[in-house]
Amino acid sequence: MSYFRIRSLLLALVFIPASIINASDISSLSEEMDSRAKEVITKPTISRVSELRRLPVSLRQFEFLIDHPRLSMVLSHIYDPSLDLYKMEVRADGLIHVDDLEGLVGDMELIDSIPGRRVYFILGHSDILKIRFNGRMVLMIAYSKHPSEEGASVDSTTTGYIKVENAFVGFFYKVNGFSFSQSSGREDRPPCECC
Repeated sequence: MSYFRIRSLLLALVFIPASIINASDISSLSEEMDSRAKEVITKPTISRVSELRRLPVSLRQFEFLIDHPRLSMVLSHIYDPSLDLYKMEVRADGLIHVDDLEGLVGDMELIDSIPGRRVYFILGHSDILKIRFNGRMVLMIAYSKHPSEEGASVDSTTTGYIKVENAFVGFFYKVNGFSFSQSSGREDRPPCECC
């Protein structure tokens, strides 16, 4: 349950962005990253990929939405009013503090920003049945202009690598992810071919 709340929150922050990250992109990224993000990418408890094709905005508008999460949240609320439950604060040090008011709290830090890619490191916790579960996440958003005669649009891929700091919960997510992929015919992608 917490995984889906984390994923929904993070996807909503960037207006559900989603272009495919090649293994070489991840390889060069893992060389540049600090050890806390590198561990999450190379040994995630769970990873997920979400793709969004032909979002009807220009590349410049898409980058603006990613770089302005509060505005993205307001626009997301217009699209889906249930997203109003999240509180977000952009702090002076650049961290984005997020609280869903139901026990999921975390801080997002932008650790890589180049044209066509944003990478965030998230540190947070979730309180479930009065038990606190801590976790870390690396969220990579790769995007590109979609060639079209119909007007501007953007293709994007969001990849989330989550490391849960509890062995039981980690095992539960892996079993749940396995049964989900078996029942839906979907397979989890490995973190990357370079690791």
